Order: sequence, then C-alpha cells, then structure tokens
Amino acid sequence: MTISFYGKISSQSIEAGAITMAHLSEEVKEQILSAFNKIPTWTTATRPADPEPGQLGLNLDTQQIECFNGTEWVILG
Repeated sequence: MTISFYGKISSQSIEAGAITMAHLSEEVKEQILSAFNKIPTWTTATRPADPEPGQLGLNLDTQQIECFNGTEWVILG
C-alpha cells in the first residue's frame, strides 16, 4: 500500500519504523485522515484476522489509529 501526498509513505517504510504520525506535519496528517471517507474501525479483539501490511484502522478501545506493519499492529501518533 502506498499513500501519496507530498511524498510517499510505503508499507516498507512503515515496516522499518521510519514513518509515524509524529513525524508528519499537521497538514499532512489532515490529508491522510481526509483521504479516507471513513477509516475502518475495530476493537483490539476484533482487529482484521488477516491484515495486509500498511492496513490502517481506528482502534475504538485505545482511540488510536493503528497500522499493521507486516508483523504487528503499531500505533501511529
């Protein structure tokens, strides 16, 4: 998965831990969030069973946006 805005965020850079929401400007964060009409939501117990690297969603238990890095869910922010 690649999201293009002012640059590219790839699943490889997420897997490497190179990109977090903390590294992004507020403007880019807003662009990422507004790029999705509705971000998928789940709880920790109901996360997707077979996620793709780079898959994003809002965890309703933690109120955090999560991304699957190919191995585990990481919080962006």
